[in-house]
Amino acid sequence: MNLDVAGGPQYVKEDFYDADNRDYLAFGWAFNFDRFLIPGRMQFYHRHRGLLEPGDTDNLVWDAWTGLRFPIYEGIVASTEVLLEYDGGAPDGVDETDTTYNVKLGYQW
Repeated sequence: MNLDVAGGPQYVKEDFYDADNRDYLAFGWAFNFDRFLIPGRMQFYHRHRGLLEPGDTDNLVWDAWTGLRFPIYEGIVASTEVLLEYDGGAPDGVDETDTTYNVKLGYQW
């Protein structure tokens, strides 16, 4: 089982195609957790990171990945996950929330 938590100030620079660019100082955080549900066979994981602009609490941005990882052979892994992305400060006409479903094959070291 692994757990990693971090937080602190971060500088943010946003470049947009159809809106004004902006930069600001934000409070950022990260949370990473994983645990084998079936030792050596199936691992649950959750990663979360976020940003909050102190002067504009509507400008909250966070991403969260939750999934299952399956070790196959010698570092090769398969996984399935859900990625949720939220941007409370999104420009007008842009959805604040995106959801992505992933099935992945990769290498882990």
